[in-house]
Amino acid sequence: YYGRDDVIRLVAQRTNRTIKDAREIIEMYDEVFRESLALGKSLKFTNHGKYEVITKKPRKIGDLKTGKAKLIPAKKTIRFTPSETLRQAICGSDESPV
Repeated sequence: YYGRDDVIRLVAQRTNRTIKDAREIIEMYDEVFRESLALGKSLKFTNHGKYEVITKKPRKIGDLKTGKAKLIPAKKTIRFTPSETLRQAICGSDESPV
């Protein structure tokens, strides 16, 4: 897999910038990304996909230790939906994405 430093190095090479400049760009991107999702805003990138904050409903489960019903409270989570372009790049044009 690519780690953060790998991505920074690739960005620096492809943009003909220094690693320091590329690191600042990636850190700024991370900051904007995180702040936007924290505010509940969706992010959509052409040829990449859509990130959105969703709220999962509370649900009941059976506690395996006690056998009693236990309530899991509602919580927010992030959903990613890949674009058709990304699906085709990963799965190939002949395969179904699902």
